Amino acid sequence: MKSRPILFCILILTLLALLGCAPPAESTPEVTPQTNGDGLTITAVELADEAGAERIDYRGNCPISFQFDGTIHSQGAGDFSYQLRADSNDPDYEFALPNPQTVDNPTDGEYELQVIDSLEISASVDGWVYLYVSDPMEYSSNNVDLVVVCE
Repeated sequence: MKSRPILFCILILTLLALLGCAPPAESTPEVTPQTNGDGLTITAVELADEAGAERIDYRGNCPISFQFDGTIHSQGAGDFSYQLRADSNDPDYEFALPNPQTVDNPTDGEYELQVIDSLEISASVDGWVYLYVSDPMEYSSNNVDLVVVCE
C-alpha cells in the first residue's frame, strides 16, 4: 500500500511537533524586547502592504507607488525613531526612502503607533521592505517581499 509511508511520515511529524522537536516554521524571529535608559521598551514592529499582504508582485507601468501599513508597539515613556527601509538583491539599486521620524510616547503604559508610508519604485527590482526602529535601540519588522517588473 502506497498510503502507509505517507501516513507514517505524517504521524512522525505530528509527534515531533507535539514534543517540540520539529523544525521551527518560517516566521518572523521572536526578538527579546529592548529597553532604553529611560524605560521605553519596543515590544513589536510589524509591516504589511496596504492590503495586509507580506508580498507584492507587480508587472506594469513605472513609476509606481506602494503604500505600507505598520505598527510599532512600545511600553513606557520616551522617544523613538523609525524609518521605512528597503533592500534589493541588486546592490546598485537605490530606493528613494522616506525620512526617519521621531515619536514621543508620553505615557508610562502601552503605546501603539500606526505608521503609513509610501515607497515609489521607478525601475524593476527584486527586494524587500521593512520598518526599522533605530533609536534608542534597534528593532526591525518582518520583511514585505517586493518584486516589480517595469514594462
